[in-house]
Amino acid sequence: MTELLFHVAGGRVFLALAACLTILVVAGYFLRGDGVSRWFHFAMLTGIAGVLISGPALPRGVLPLWTVLAIIALAEGFLRARDGRMLCGPASAVLAVATCGAMLMELPYQRLPAPATPPSIHVLGDSLSAGIGRESFTWPERLEEITGFSVNSTARPGARLADGPEQLRGIEDEDALVIVLLGGNDILLRRPRGEFERHLRALLEELTDGERQTLMFELPVVAGYRPYGRVQRRLAREHNVPLIPGRVLARVLSAHEGTSDGIHLTDNGHRQLADRVAGLFASD
Repeated sequence: MTELLFHVAGGRVFLALAACLTILVVAGYFLRGDGVSRWFHFAMLTGIAGVLISGPALPRGVLPLWTVLAIIALAEGFLRARDGRMLCGPASAVLAVATCGAMLMELPYQRLPAPATPPSIHVLGDSLSAGIGRESFTWPERLEEITGFSVNSTARPGARLADGPEQLRGIEDEDALVIVLLGGNDILLRRPRGEFERHLRALLEELTDGERQTLMFELPVVAGYRPYGRVQRRLAREHNVPLIPGRVLARVLSAHEGTSDGIHLTDNGHRQLADRVAGLFASD
């Protein structure tokens, strides 16, 4: 079940379902009749539910407004089918445009950061990076092995965003590239959103005050946790910190035998994550 949730949380499922729903709306302008109507509206309801469940951390208000438009479009479709007209009308067109707009909002967060060639790499994180003692190696260790870069990890099991500045003080290289994979424990413990934002802001301000380069993992979130995702995206923009798309971590967490308990990485999970992060660095 956890693997399925992380698969949905990566953003790719949302884009696929949103695209299918848009195509379905277009098809509705060429369909009429009660028999077709039943199957069409069942498909519409399924697509709308899928979009709402898989919706990523879009700006506040986007999904609620989209939901209202979807309900209006459905009601319009039922009325048009009853009158023997084409199944889609003006409201459906508005829904299709709004769906495409939501997809365009999400697409930038699916792109990988530009390749970098850092003098050294440091990792701030929790047990996803430090391990829990069951694995043979961690992804930062594997990253050093496959890239040849010096990789130092100050990650600690159980760490939260509030621990980030202390981990950062263990980094001596002022021009290092710092990779941040923190905040998951804050989300799992459902810390207040204001506290989450305050600690993340403090960490990013310290990280960007100097010559260091910074990359931050976007934490994949599902319905009920989207406010944390919106905070992370907004603060990353404000501090000009590139985000590693949530789909990267979500794909590893949802991989077969990627985790030992739905959260903590196995050797296979650490290997996969290291391989994906290694692709972010340019080779000489």
